Amino acid sequence: MSGPSRDAVTSTIIAAPRQRVWMALTEPALIQQYFLGTKVTTTWRVGHPITYSGEYNGRPYQDKGIILACDPPTQQFDSGRSGAVHRGVGVGSPESQRTS
Repeated sequence: MSGPSRDAVTSTIIAAPRQRVWMALTEPALIQQYFLGTKVTTTWRVGHPITYSGEYNGRPYQDKGIILACDPPTQQFDSGRSGAVHRGVGVGSPESQRTS
């Protein structure tokens, strides 16, 4: 591959309690429900491996990375796809921390 690298960045606001969002982002059974059946294997400890695996368009895939940061329930980052950070999550903002 030649030329400049390209980054894809997205964000969304989820109207749910912080702990519930954290669970959706870190519980393998929940990840599998919304992430195209992807199986996630990790300990969620910084420096430990993380593996995303499954099947896409009839072909098996496996993406490996390292947990770079994990601070429940506020952030989780890991590396993968040739070392690029591909999953960075900031759970909640000061506004979303308010309780009703």
